[in-house]
Amino acid sequence: PSSLAAEELKIGVVNINSCVDNSKLGKEKRITFENEQKKWVIILEQADKQLRELAEKLQNKDYLEGLSPEGEESLKRQFAEANEKFHRQQQTYYQEMQQKYQQLYQEVAQGVHQASKQIAAAQGYTLLVTQEHCVYYSPTMDVSSTVIQVMDQQFDAAKQETQETRTDH
Repeated sequence: PSSLAAEELKIGVVNINSCVDNSKLGKEKRITFENEQKKWVIILEQADKQLRELAEKLQNKDYLEGLSPEGEESLKRQFAEANEKFHRQQQTYYQEMQQKYQQLYQEVAQGVHQASKQIAAAQGYTLLVTQEHCVYYSPTMDVSSTVIQVMDQQFDAAKQETQETRTDH
């Protein structure tokens, strides 16, 4: 029959998380992700500071006694609005970071896929699978470092191509 005998199979395992952490593409995407995260942290820290300042005023009896009833109501309204804004920003932060991390992971996974195809063709692999989908494998089957090397070569080639395109214009 046309089925492959077990002896003819050449199987390798790729750790995508290792590729995210150690490839040039993964490192570049992670830096972009972390920079975006830092921007959000600053925004959230400012909103939290404003919220704490308003809360302190609301808890300060001496301060409240110096306000008119309308002033106190205005302060309470400011606190409620700031609190709502903070929670909206926090929710947006979590959603955006989750989306950006998924995008980072997808872009690296695409690089892993391209590198894996190249390695399979060049080295005769019948099957390359992700470590995340293996219950067990022998460490000798791990081709992650080879995948990272090919990804880095592709990354460098793409960067070089981008630079050449820029200098041509």
